[in-house]
Amino acid sequence: MAAFFVVVAYIVITTAVGWYLSSRAKSSNDTKSFFLAKKNLGPILICFLMFGEMVAGSSTVGSATTAFNSGLSSVWTNWGQALGVLVFVFTVSKFYRVASHNGAYSVPEAFEFRFDHRTRLVVMVIVMVVYGIMFAMQPRAAAAVLAPMINVDITVMSWVMAGIFIVQALVGLRGIAGMNIVHASVLYAGVGLVAFLAFREVGGLAAISQTLPEHFLRVDYPNVQSMIGTAVGSMFGFILSSTLVANVYGAKSKKAANTGVTVAALLVILFALFPAFVGVAGKYLMPDAAAGTILYSVAGRYGDIVGGIASMAIIAAVFSTGPAFLLTLSTTLTRDFYVALIKPDADDKAQLRFSKLAIVGIGLVATFLGLNATSILSQVSGAFQIRSVAGVVLIISVYWKKVDKRAAFWSILVGGIVAAVWHFSGQPFGIVPFWPGNIVGVAILLVLTLTNGYSVSPDYAAYQEHMSAIPSEEL
Repeated sequence: MAAFFVVVAYIVITTAVGWYLSSRAKSSNDTKSFFLAKKNLGPILICFLMFGEMVAGSSTVGSATTAFNSGLSSVWTNWGQALGVLVFVFTVSKFYRVASHNGAYSVPEAFEFRFDHRTRLVVMVIVMVVYGIMFAMQPRAAAAVLAPMINVDITVMSWVMAGIFIVQALVGLRGIAGMNIVHASVLYAGVGLVAFLAFREVGGLAAISQTLPEHFLRVDYPNVQSMIGTAVGSMFGFILSSTLVANVYGAKSKKAANTGVTVAALLVILFALFPAFVGVAGKYLMPDAAAGTILYSVAGRYGDIVGGIASMAIIAAVFSTGPAFLLTLSTTLTRDFYVALIKPDADDKAQLRFSKLAIVGIGLVATFLGLNATSILSQVSGAFQIRSVAGVVLIISVYWKKVDKRAAFWSILVGGIVAAVWHFSGQPFGIVPFWPGNIVGVAILLVLTLTNGYSVSPDYAAYQEHMSAIPSEEL
């Protein structure tokens, strides 16, 4: 019970920090403040915002759960995201900066800037589906930790967590970034401590290899195509990371954006090993434990204090991500549905009102859907792979001058549908969604581009014209 009150105090304090920073920055007065922190984010805030998305509560708890069941290969969801950040910096960050200079607030708006309105709508649907899946996992992940502490039904606790996420999302981007400094610090220290204690107790990897099946220490389990598909799917999916793009849009400068997200990626590469090892150690120490709560169960072996620290770390992981996901969903729905389709002349006041109502509505609907989901990590990994199709198309289109709006639209639409159907069909034949989605999407892109009759498409020429009007130091 003491651990529960510590966690409650932590949630109250961090929420107060977010609202305080929000009120000081007046981040609820206009859309640029609420969605983009008035383009005033420095590298530290950017780093912690980015770290929060990559090590979501669902992937932290989910990584330990997956490692308990199948081994260290669970690291690839996070490692793929980290690689995606680095690919983003060197390929499309300039593209998003150009889009931002031309008034883009969201990922779909940037796609309209390069292609057309219908491509924007397809990407909007992808972003809403993917971030809806990712947010839906967050209340359940938090409830899995808190519910057993006070013997409350996990469904009830999930709804309580959803309510807290909604309140925290209403502080806007800068407030969320401020809260994430606390969340990320607690998360890294807490999960790292549990991993260290578990490693010391089991006596290292050599002891585990003598007891558990050999695949528990392999990173390519169950097979190489799954490993590559998960890693590359997460990597290309991160080209459409709304938090990553928001960091580019809201950064003080190009240097601040690139520095912040790169440091976050490096921190995540190390961090991913912590919950994965806790899961494997849990299998060695407590083979009959419940997989879904193994991170907390292992921490509990080392006393109430460590158990409380682990609880705060898991809650920190969830709260570093859940509100940001809700803000992403709200921004996308506001800018790419409400403004683009319903009320193009909506002023700041109308947009903010719709956005805040969207935060409440999406939070409740997504939580309901998440209560019926199965594997947490597989849902997150599948979500990344669905959006990877658009990421691959974007990278190609930034460098291949012939790609036009028709080729982009059909490749993203059909490839995304194939990836989504493959994911929700349970990944037939053990093949992850990245492969069928991108094979189909890239094939369509190649055929339509090679036959469009352009040496340089009008869409690409327009993009180059916009880019040439921006000072080089800002790109």
